[in-house]
Amino acid sequence: MKRKLAIGCLLAATTATGALAATTVLTAAPTESWTVTNYYKQAVYDP
Repeated sequence: MKRKLAIGCLLAATTATGALAATTVLTAAPTESWTVTNYYKQAVYDP
């Protein structure tokens, strides 16, 4: 029982570490994205 728990914890730790190592940091917003301000300024009703 303890062995299975230890193996599960080890697998979870290695998976989480690999996922964190594969991430990238965005330093600027993508050009095709909308800001929150522009999103909320959209017209709600059709004229």
